[in-house]
Amino acid sequence: MKYATNSTAAAEIKVKEILKELYHLINQVQEERARGEHNLTNISKTHERMQQEQRITPYYKNKLKGLYNTAMQDAAAEAEPPPLCGAVPADANYVGKPGDKVAARVKGQDGEEENWILAEIFSYSSTSCKYEVDDIDAEESNERHSLSRRRIVPLPIWKANPETDPDALFPKETPQDDYMVLFEDTSYPDGYSPPLGVAQRYVIACKEEKRKCTT
Repeated sequence: MKYATNSTAAAEIKVKEILKELYHLINQVQEERARGEHNLTNISKTHERMQQEQRITPYYKNKLKGLYNTAMQDAAAEAEPPPLCGAVPADANYVGKPGDKVAARVKGQDGEEENWILAEIFSYSSTSCKYEVDDIDAEESNERHSLSRRRIVPLPIWKANPETDPDALFPKETPQDDYMVLFEDTSYPDGYSPPLGVAQRYVIACKEEKRKCTT
């Protein structure tokens, strides 16, 4: 019963965080839309003044050039998918929230070989810049790891539309929601399993650190 209560409380906290983030995104969209409308209004007013004066001065040319450049930048920004949408990585200063799913690089039982695991954020310390994450696939529910930010890769939050946001997807032959992925498997002659369908949120790009050679 205690476990169920804790799970319910965690779910409620997660819902509140999602609603808060959604509210922030809505406000951000409204602010960007208002800024874009203000810029378009300035363009229209500038053209009206030029028509009234029946002349095109260097001042108006430079002003229109700046306004149109801003309008093009705003349009490009609106067209770009946001961070953590499909294959678009998180911002450099992004900090995951408790309950978020991440890929975590942890040391194996031998303490040497490192592996990537699917984990869930338990907490983050801004003092030590470390995450506490739980291994989702662990047989024991209390397998928790303390990892630095460089060992954590946030999983996508939003699903990219292959028709409207092809740039938010890793290159593939056909536009589809999921990826067909080959997994290393020594039981097959070529060392890889047949292609398996994997959802977008579980396919990410990560940089492997170069290991120092020892002699």
